[in-house]
Amino acid sequence: MECVDHLLGPKYLIISSLIIINTLSVHNSASAQQTDYIEAALNIQVVDVDLDFEGSIRTTQFDSLEFELREQLAENIEGTVHFGYLDVTQNSNPIFAGTNTTGGYLGFDLRWHIIKGQQFKLMSLFDYRYAFTDTSYDGQRIEWDWHQTSLALHSRTTISKNFSLGLGVSYLTINGVEKASGTLNQNLDFKAKDSLTGHIGLQLELDQDGQIGVELKTGSLQGGMITFQQSF
Repeated sequence: MECVDHLLGPKYLIISSLIIINTLSVHNSASAQQTDYIEAALNIQVVDVDLDFEGSIRTTQFDSLEFELREQLAENIEGTVHFGYLDVTQNSNPIFAGTNTTGGYLGFDLRWHIIKGQQFKLMSLFDYRYAFTDTSYDGQRIEWDWHQTSLALHSRTTISKNFSLGLGVSYLTINGVEKASGTLNQNLDFKAKDSLTGHIGLQLELDQDGQIGVELKTGSLQGGMITFQQSF
């Protein structure tokens, strides 16, 4: 329940509500007849991940507010660009225990629809992101930057007129460096301790073009995500 409280916290709710109202008010009835399409989505995510800092394991919380734009590139292939705000908390950090570092990230993904039926869909996905955060206090500064990649397999099954169930598994890699400068000067490499993540989600169709989804993750990433999506 702590994860859900974070997801619905006021910091994200105010920002996301304004964007959601504007995005979901647009209804493009002609999109259903078009072969090509564009999808815009807002993702609010809170996840914990164990990071290995040269033998020292630190549980790290990533809170993110992400915008993504997806386009059909070919009959069964989609491409997506991602960018967003990132807030990182690490209670066991010996330099800034419990202090947030903030920043952002950029990335893209490619999706191949292996099965694209009316009731059942199966797709594979490659995702890459570059992220960066920093903070400073009382003469001490810390910077993080890392590369994150994942390979995933996702399925979606229609269970009623307006609801669908999503299941998936992904292989995750995180590789980065923590740079400290000031009173303490050091560089530490870090990576994800575990690699496999599973997820289960439920998606509600709002109308012909809009959806809201909720997803829970376990494994390397533990937490949840809420998605608001609109097709054009």
